Amino acid sequence: SDSSKNTGPAVCSSCGEVFGCGAKLDGCWCTEVTLSGDITAKIAKDFDGCLCPKCLLKEAGETIPRDADLPS
Repeated sequence: SDSSKNTGPAVCSSCGEVFGCGAKLDGCWCTEVTLSGDITAKIAKDFDGCLCPKCLLKEAGETIPRDADLPS
């Protein structure tokens, strides 16, 4: 099996929190976050890797709904 396609733990480039990253999968949670081109460029410039749900939403200017089912 190709283990590179599994979701795995990742460390947030902003806060250091460990979270579930599905970047190598179709349908990662992060694709649900709407980012403008300017925000995407800023994140790419400011951080070396993926951001956890809280930090990505903060960068996007969104708030996390209390009932959100985010990966941990």
